[in-house]
Amino acid sequence: MPASFYTTAFRNNIDFSSYKTKYGKAIRSFFNIIDLDKVLFFGMNDNAWGYKRYVFNKSASLLYDLSKITSDSSTCYLPTGIFSKISNYDRDYVYTYVSPGDLLKEKAGILSRYNNAPPPFLKELLDQIGKFSNPVIIQLKINPAVK
Repeated sequence: MPASFYTTAFRNNIDFSSYKTKYGKAIRSFFNIIDLDKVLFFGMNDNAWGYKRYVFNKSASLLYDLSKITSDSSTCYLPTGIFSKISNYDRDYVYTYVSPGDLLKEKAGILSRYNNAPPPFLKELLDQIGKFSNPVIIQLKINPAVK
């Protein structure tokens, strides 16, 4: 919020709501903060109830919008929505998930990336998953290398 937020005496709730609308993109809160050795994952809410998830590379001072990260062979071309769902972690990994519905929607695209010959573990998963299966938990290794 702008500094004036803390010094303005709002006369009523309408004035307060108008102020928040005027500064709709101001940060309202942070959430899901994951502070690891080399990176910091976090989310931000704005006054318009929008939200974004980011990862900050501490050593290179670079900020990445997780909604703009693409999937590649290191993540088995899984749906890119997995990056916005990172919520747990341990020393070396962060954890996310993909719903069976999202995985089934992307199945043909994933198989085509591998010319219908995906790694055995991925083939087994894609063959067994159904729309009523449990979500798949994904373990991602953090590699903050900067090129």
